[in-house]
Amino acid sequence: MERNRLLDSKIDDIEYIKPPEPEPEPEPEPEPKFMLSMLEQISDIEKKEIIDFIIKKSDISLLNTIQKSIVNQKTLSNTNDNTILSLTNKLKQHVKPIDSIMNENKWVQQEEKTNILQEQHDSHRAYLFDHTLGFINNSGEYAECMIGKIGNVNYYNYIKGGKDIVNEYMYNCKCISYKDTIKCSICSKLKNNIASKSYGIKYIEEDIPRWNTTFTAGALRSKERVHFGTYNVRAKTRLFANCVSFITFSMILPVKDPIHSNSGYWDEIALGFSSKEKKKVFLFIKSDHTEKERHKTQILIPITIEDPKFMRSEYNNYKLKWETNSITLSINGKIVYKTLNNHPVPKLPGYTYFIIRPDYNTNNNELLKKIKNKEEPNIKIKSYNYTPM
Repeated sequence: MERNRLLDSKIDDIEYIKPPEPEPEPEPEPEPKFMLSMLEQISDIEKKEIIDFIIKKSDISLLNTIQKSIVNQKTLSNTNDNTILSLTNKLKQHVKPIDSIMNENKWVQQEEKTNILQEQHDSHRAYLFDHTLGFINNSGEYAECMIGKIGNVNYYNYIKGGKDIVNEYMYNCKCISYKDTIKCSICSKLKNNIASKSYGIKYIEEDIPRWNTTFTAGALRSKERVHFGTYNVRAKTRLFANCVSFITFSMILPVKDPIHSNSGYWDEIALGFSSKEKKKVFLFIKSDHTEKERHKTQILIPITIEDPKFMRSEYNNYKLKWETNSITLSINGKIVYKTLNNHPVPKLPGYTYFIIRPDYNTNNNELLKKIKNKEEPNIKIKSYNYTPM
């Protein structure tokens, strides 16, 4: 008992030393790019206070890192700017005013050759360009692009009781590439140029058959390149069976540009029309070289035309003003769109296109009946002019 008291007293005399707590792991240093991005969003006074604090608290290595990051970012930005500027200067050599849609020397009829089996990776229906379906009608004084059939193919053998080729052959193969398609025994049964196979997210989301009847479509492209300036178009379009048409004021594609096919850039300003929307137009703008942190690289804007007299099937005046940092679209004299702060503005010279085509969900049966009755979907252009800035 006495021994226990003594032991307890000894224990009481011992000073309790709290074990050291583990040191917290140091927070990772913020990435210089993040810091630079943060600094871009605050006022100059706040920037000065933060920079003064960094200088007081930081060692020389962090300052060097920040300095290198700033230099590298500027170098990268300048390199990209110089590349675009160099390409722009090359393309601008081909920019010329266009004063009429009736001048056949200013326009090219689009023609695209394909194999018997087509493959389309976009969200729209695979189709063929036929240069005879995009033409200038001198007697009527207008240009026209339309949708038609492939020559020497009896489409009506495939239309029986509302059925078409997608009912005749079930999509039960597992082909995921064009090479797979041309080797597949199931796919090989789809022949005579009438079959096209499409890929795209809409086909999955809306459970649309990938095999479809192929149609041909016309398009006109300007021979001269266009850039900043003013475009005036007077046009109308007849649409049904879920077909679509476009006034593409300017477009340069990274692969298919006739002169610089490997530029790597896709710039486009296009006005789209849908058979489903009689009072709406759709403005599409894309620019691959915008500042992605600050701007969207592409937009698709549905624009409702409030004027009760507006009908896309009648001639309307479309005016586009494309400037260095802004785009303005007017329809029948009324502004319907002007560039917002985060919207892209293309920088590269492209070409003007007039295009009509079947969409991803085009009704084959309805379209064939219209074509048989000589009521092809079309877009007609009464007048066109482009004035460079």
